[in-house]
Amino acid sequence: MEKSSQTSTPGVTTPLPSETKPEVPPAPSSIDSSEQTPSSTTEPEPFNPGWRFVATFLSLCIIVLMTALDATSLSVALPVHNGQIPRRLRHRGFLERHLVPAYVDGHPAGYWVDIAYFRAETADLCGGFAQNVSWRWVFWINLPFIGIGGALITLFLHLNYRTSSFMVKLRRIDWLGMFLFLSSTTGFLIPITWGGVQYPWDSWRTLVPLIVCALGITGFILHQEYLASEPLIRTSVFKNRTAAIAYLSSAIHGIILWSILYYLPLYFQAVKGMTPIMSGIAVFPWTFTVAPAAAISGIAIAKSGRYRTMNWVGWGFLTFGNGLLIYLDTDTSTVSWIFLNLVGGVGAGMLFATMLIAVQASSSSEDQAYAANMFSFARAFGQTLGVAIGGVVFQNQAKKKMLTYPLLAEKADAYSRDAAGLVELIKELPGDSLVKLQLRESYTEGLRYVWIVMTVFAFVGFVMNFWIKAYSLDAALATEQGFKEKKKVKDGEKEIGVQ
Repeated sequence: MEKSSQTSTPGVTTPLPSETKPEVPPAPSSIDSSEQTPSSTTEPEPFNPGWRFVATFLSLCIIVLMTALDATSLSVALPVHNGQIPRRLRHRGFLERHLVPAYVDGHPAGYWVDIAYFRAETADLCGGFAQNVSWRWVFWINLPFIGIGGALITLFLHLNYRTSSFMVKLRRIDWLGMFLFLSSTTGFLIPITWGGVQYPWDSWRTLVPLIVCALGITGFILHQEYLASEPLIRTSVFKNRTAAIAYLSSAIHGIILWSILYYLPLYFQAVKGMTPIMSGIAVFPWTFTVAPAAAISGIAIAKSGRYRTMNWVGWGFLTFGNGLLIYLDTDTSTVSWIFLNLVGGVGAGMLFATMLIAVQASSSSEDQAYAANMFSFARAFGQTLGVAIGGVVFQNQAKKKMLTYPLLAEKADAYSRDAAGLVELIKELPGDSLVKLQLRESYTEGLRYVWIVMTVFAFVGFVMNFWIKAYSLDAALATEQGFKEKKKVKDGEKEIGVQ
């Protein structure tokens, strides 16, 4: 007789002192990793996903693709409809970490989501087509894909879950923690988006919500650590040095990547006079190198287990690549800016895989999903800060440059306030206008200091990551919400189901 039932997909996390011999971590003390003792010789269960698993990941890829499409296309379309670039948080970490173990992150199933996300960086083209149709089509184009992804998730995503009454589930929710977290983070991000544009940075409308919400975030952390019975965020995920460095690195990575993806298309439109579509094509040296670099680094880590080495190489490339952007000028040739942009994309792509693996490998099996969620949040938070930091730097340096030109000095403050709005002003001026030339030079100077600041951030990330430890990727993931998949095995002369 043939039966079928569900099995959970295996997963990962056990530390190791070197990148060659798997060992278990010491007790949470200051014992050096070189003193760790050998681990059990038990091998993790092989990872062999079935077609249901593949269909589930395909749906996840589609939805992440659409998320990235929205986020990147508006950075190009922004000068056209003078809107506001959206801030968004990615929530794929929790689901993925209950599906794919860390030791197979180099396996196609382990980086499908990342590849879909990075390929969506080419959505800059979709922002460009807003110059010919209504900007609303940037959003309407999502609907067919979201419908497909939603249908696939409904049909194929089935997880193990705890069974309990509805009231019990409600009582388990950390309501106070949720309120503090949502209100404080939202209130902190809103003044960051309008600071220097809608209101000055020294205005009470900017400073008051920043200070109050910073205190709210502090209160949330204390509540999670000492008061919450079932905390919204497990503070244990921050108590490992490697994981803490990876979270901070993820935020820095988000700051750099989003600053580049936001301001680089504006450089091509304002300084090089490109259309939105052409500026989307011009950033291909960054966007088209990210996905292959992420895939290659994931495969290399899966084969060798050396995620630290790939991490260092990735940060090295990203630091060098950001430094090369400093050489972008008003008269930089096409061949030059293409090669100046290639290196940074490779480094950014490598880090998407390596940092997440470092978080997984250094976290306990029970904290895997929470750690991955925090990793995604740190990057998304950094992405929002990246646009704001870049805006402050651009305003100050572009204004400083404009004040050196008598023709621009009177309106320097107004011109430098909004980098996206200034693009259309530059384009409307006659090609041989002295004002246009001086505005292009001021724009380039403002962006040059944005690249300098991002290079400093990248170097900080590069140095920090020399303090991460090596952990084994050969362990099983303990989760109560593993993926359910029907499998059949043969036992002698008949097939039986396995649970």
